[in-house]
Amino acid sequence: MGSKGDIEKFTVSNDFGLWKVKMQAVLTQQKWVEALKGEAAMPVNLTQTEKREMIDKAKSVIVLCLGDKVLRDVGTDRGIDVG
Repeated sequence: MGSKGDIEKFTVSNDFGLWKVKMQAVLTQQKWVEALKGEAAMPVNLTQTEKREMIDKAKSVIVLCLGDKVLRDVGTDRGIDVG
């Protein structure tokens, strides 16, 4: 099964389109791809807690697959504390 370790971190110098496809594949394998749609579009049978957990897990995988500079740039825009 794929994991975030199989994906080269996105650093701007590599191909974002390919990185995005790989990220979607990992999130699909982990059954977290629904999180990309946002809470409102997620299945109604999930509780708020389950939706939040799915979004948090998907977000953490994406963060771990970003290069430091990209994370710093994106993180400050998204309210992620990058120290």
